[in-house]
Amino acid sequence: MKHFVGTGKGNTKDAVSQAIKGLTNPKAIIFFTDYKEIKEVNELVAQKYPDINILGIAGSSFYNGKALDSADQYGDKKENSVRVMAFLDESEVEMGVIRDVNDTPIVSLREFDEKIRKVDPNRENTVCMTFNLGEEEAVVSTLKPILKKYNVPMMGGTVGGFMGKNEEPFFVLNGEVYKNASAYVLVKNKAGKVKIYRQDIYEQDGDEMLTITKVANRISREIKQINGGRPDKLYSEKYHIDISDLKKNLIGYTLKNPLGAVIGSEHYVISMADYLADGTVTTFKKVSEGETIVHMKASNHDKKEKDLIEKIKREMSKRTLVFSVDCLFRVIYYNNEKYLDTYLSGMASLADHVGIIGVGEQSQDQHFNQTMICAVFE
Repeated sequence: MKHFVGTGKGNTKDAVSQAIKGLTNPKAIIFFTDYKEIKEVNELVAQKYPDINILGIAGSSFYNGKALDSADQYGDKKENSVRVMAFLDESEVEMGVIRDVNDTPIVSLREFDEKIRKVDPNRENTVCMTFNLGEEEAVVSTLKPILKKYNVPMMGGTVGGFMGKNEEPFFVLNGEVYKNASAYVLVKNKAGKVKIYRQDIYEQDGDEMLTITKVANRISREIKQINGGRPDKLYSEKYHIDISDLKKNLIGYTLKNPLGAVIGSEHYVISMADYLADGTVTTFKKVSEGETIVHMKASNHDKKEKDLIEKIKREMSKRTLVFSVDCLFRVIYYNNEKYLDTYLSGMASLADHVGIIGVGEQSQDQHFNQTMICAVFE
């Protein structure tokens, strides 16, 4: 599939000029930059390409083995940076918005259905990519019936974590700022197939299956009891640590030993966010009472990544583009293990690789954490 990827740095105008140099007749554009620059970048790109869909996302991105920092929390950023990914004439692309995801996302379904029909989808060559600001479970459950109706696979990422401390998350589509919403990009590859892959590095730690016995609400990100007891006590006893140490070094523990939701034969990683005074664990994935979870442990990440690369090469022999979402915690873990460059080199060996860092990932049926999900285009 014909596509374009460009990168620019410097002041905003120069960065955009560099990033779009050589881009002609795009069908649609997605760009990634710092949240402070996103509106200006959108204006500059739209001036050059006035009659197409343009989606602007705040966050850090990867391209062919290298990271491009676009978010303030990644070091001292002394210059602006912009990355542009464009779809060209071997694709059909539609973009849109699921509005009011906190309350009534269903009101956007008719438009979503219409846009899917416009691309004339096929499971083998079409993908729905979502960019979420929160309420991921609501977005997944809202889109699922329509995606199932047309047999279209979905991948997504939560991109609302890269704003300033007091800034409500937003994205820009065609010059309009959206909050409390989810952007979607429907891509039909007219040159070949597209396939989605999901990867995490964790496996079940022990044989014990745990049951969530109390949550704060019907579906919640606060687990108050597991197997009838305090979650902090259960976790600290499992890993022979003090509760005070668990709270103090929570990120380190969740990087190596997160929780996992068991759904059928699959597991989906649950990141721990905090432990409260009453022992409640808050999480980055919603759960419900009666749900089965397990303790997880990091496995041989190098072997897992190499196995995935080989699998993609076997199944998709004519690759042209890989677009991925990597969880922030996963990136931190690989950086701590001095493995990030190796991982990015492996992804770049497949084809042009564009990736973004998310704070949550989504697939057809689930929202999850500490995972990579990608779409591979022929």
